[in-house]
Amino acid sequence: APPPSKMSDNEDKEADQASEELDDLDLGMDKKKKKSGKKKEVEEREEGTWAGPTELGPNDIYPYADILQRVYDAIAEKNPELMGGKKFTMIPPQVAREGSKKTVFVNFKDMCKRMHRTMDHVMSYFNA
Repeated sequence: APPPSKMSDNEDKEADQASEELDDLDLGMDKKKKKSGKKKEVEEREEGTWAGPTELGPNDIYPYADILQRVYDAIAEKNPELMGGKKFTMIPPQVAREGSKKTVFVNFKDMCKRMHRTMDHVMSYFNA
């Protein structure tokens, strides 16, 4: 194989000119956009102290505790009966075997009464 030859100055200029023409040629491909500095601001804010909800924009990260408090405040305002009601404890179902394949709830009617649901409603849930 012959040794690689060096390009002459004229050939080097032609190659540079050809590469510039290719750069100017628009093939319908979008050029990559440079990323803005917004991500750096968010990273700086994450490392520092959290701002209050009035200081944050729509794309900023809100602290979980603030979001949770807003949810509880909205529930207390719109549905006060949901806040602080007595706890509901469900009795465990009593299950028995009927024959070799069937299983039945012995206390199904009592469970429905405690849930304030009709037996048909609860049965449709089990059959779904």
